Amino acid sequence: LAKLKYGISDSFDDYLMDISDSVTSSDIVIVTSYLTDTICEFIRLKQRQGIRVKCFILGRISEEEIPDDLDLFCLREQYNEQTQSREEWVS
Repeated sequence: LAKLKYGISDSFDDYLMDISDSVTSSDIVIVTSYLTDTICEFIRLKQRQGIRVKCFILGRISEEEIPDDLDLFCLREQYNEQTQSREEWVS
């Protein structure tokens, strides 16, 4: 997000795909209020390239939305209270 230009009108998904080839850092941290398939694919792509990626989700998310193959973190109070099985893992 540090390189995000003020006034950009692309969606975050489009932005990630636009910068995907130019991101060469050894570590990436994504902070977002939602999770999309595009965000997940960006994370997988970077992990295949040997880049460590952590994603912090600030909005509500249910267990069904959490892919098993990604390091995703969310605030306990934002995790859907109906799901208990991964509560400790997500905190």
